[in-house]
Amino acid sequence: MLLSVLLTTEDTITHIGSGFVANKKGLFITAAHVIINHLHETNRLRVSVPDSETPSRLFKISILHYQYLDPTLPRNGPNKKSYHQDLAICRVLSYNLSSHFKLRLQRPLPDEILRITGFYNPDKISVPIINNTANLSFLVKEDTQFRIKHRLFSIFSRNNNDYEQNPELVSNEKIFNNCLTLRNSAHQGVSGGPVLNSSNKVVGIFLGGNQSLHYSNILCSKYIRKSYRFIK
Repeated sequence: MLLSVLLTTEDTITHIGSGFVANKKGLFITAAHVIINHLHETNRLRVSVPDSETPSRLFKISILHYQYLDPTLPRNGPNKKSYHQDLAICRVLSYNLSSHFKLRLQRPLPDEILRITGFYNPDKISVPIINNTANLSFLVKEDTQFRIKHRLFSIFSRNNNDYEQNPELVSNEKIFNNCLTLRNSAHQGVSGGPVLNSSNKVVGIFLGGNQSLHYSNILCSKYIRKSYRFIK
């Protein structure tokens, strides 16, 4: 199930990212950078299923596990290709789940067509909270097709030239082997949303990217599964 990640401010609420339910126990997955600035005030975080016709009920979440590493900062150590950390695993509270996404634990094939889905707020507006519900009809659902750009790893860089040259020439500090770079980009607010294959299984989560160059990065599902399989 696809959900919007929301932040409450007094009596209003704002969309800050996307995420999805990943199993029958209600585990909810998003990108850590969506919530990293609010870990000391998790009571302000909510999730909801946007509805274009009726107000959507708001649900609290408990944060079970998170990892975050700013990919633009220098890394220490000899590893040529390190692991990128941008994952939050939560649980949706007081919600009877009707569906969930399944993870595909194999990396996508070269040139495989993928689809990212999530929500974004085109007008950057906040809406009032009324009886623990909010009108989220302003959110737009994104469904965009992608193809793999780099088969074995992903590049995170503020230098556009790094995305254009031979990947073998890019500094090792900018290379992560648990991610992939895709050909295409998505709107801000879709971060944390699932990247799906043709069978509607999750192959990764969307982390963001370079909109000017139409490149995006995803965290692979195999790494996500390793992080949450021991969570009860």
